[in-house]
Amino acid sequence: MSWLEFISSIIKSVAWPIIVLVAVLALRKPVSQLILKLAELKLKSVRYGEFEATFEDKLEDAESNVNPNGEDDNSLNNDTVSAKDTINDQSFASIAEEKPFLGVILSWQELEHQMIETMTEFGLYESSYSGAEMKRPPTMSQCIKDLNKRGYLSKRFIKTFSDLQQLRNIAVHSAPHDYSITFEESVRYRKLIKRLIKELQAITPQTHDTYVHE
Repeated sequence: MSWLEFISSIIKSVAWPIIVLVAVLALRKPVSQLILKLAELKLKSVRYGEFEATFEDKLEDAESNVNPNGEDDNSLNNDTVSAKDTINDQSFASIAEEKPFLGVILSWQELEHQMIETMTEFGLYESSYSGAEMKRPPTMSQCIKDLNKRGYLSKRFIKTFSDLQQLRNIAVHSAPHDYSITFEESVRYRKLIKRLIKELQAITPQTHDTYVHE
């Protein structure tokens, strides 16, 4: 083997590793961006217990349950808006624009407060945990069960409540990755929450047993 052939063989053996190294360095940023994008898509699907779906998918299910014919619900826009509602909406907007998942959690807390008010108004809140067997206030699910047992709630309300509770849980578990929930989705979630709040506020003693045979 001549010196020229020897040098040529060395160049050939070194050429491919150099080409591969250059390609890796050149594509490092696009590949890392692709990996990050795939991670974001994965985070859009959040698992909670045995339930797994994207926030948007579950939100659409809840909306179709409230408006089965796909009609826009304008009833909330036509109602008189109280000062308290205005303050709550302003707080929501300022928080949700920055952190959409916090907007979802804030809206859910407003539903919790209304649930306690409704239960208290009918003397059900204190009585539901005044016994020796109940050492702490009832959960939202227990409140729903108590109101449903007395015929105050429709099946549609209970189904929507369950959907919104699952969505709230998704928001809590996706908190470190809040980009998995958009501001627009948090606004849509809030509309459904306000729908349930309105229905709770409309409950009267005459509503008793209205849905007991549903």
